Amino acid sequence: MTDTPPPRRPRTLRRVLLIVAVVLVVCCGGAAAAGFGIYKWYNGAAGPAQDVTNEYLGDLETGQPAAAYALTCPDFRSNISEASFVATQKQRPQPRSHKIVGTSVETVNGQRNALITVTVARADGSNPRVVIPLLESSGHWYVCAGNPLP
Repeated sequence: MTDTPPPRRPRTLRRVLLIVAVVLVVCCGGAAAAGFGIYKWYNGAAGPAQDVTNEYLGDLETGQPAAAYALTCPDFRSNISEASFVATQKQRPQPRSHKIVGTSVETVNGQRNALITVTVARADGSNPRVVIPLLESSGHWYVCAGNPLP
């Protein structure tokens, strides 16, 4: 009797599964890299505007409206004096804390602008949602609202 090897089974299924696995790994890796790149780009654009918003509101929360005034746009400061701003802020319910809930950054005709949506917890118990506009000038972000806290 001759020893004949068993017939070979086709390996088509294994090859197809291997190709599908490689394609999935490449696609998922590309999607993850693209997502990370978009996140880093957006955070680089939005982060500085959010930082200025946090500093501005932090100054108001700690009772330092003069420091908050220094973070306002040059155009705003040319129209409203620091004394007027401070007096207006002292007449309003003082914010106790805030939370940024939305950010939009855009560039129009070379000018970068941001709208930061914030929920503010005030000493009087109110929690208004406020949109604070910002403008980038000479590499710095400035709050550009006359009285952003209602």
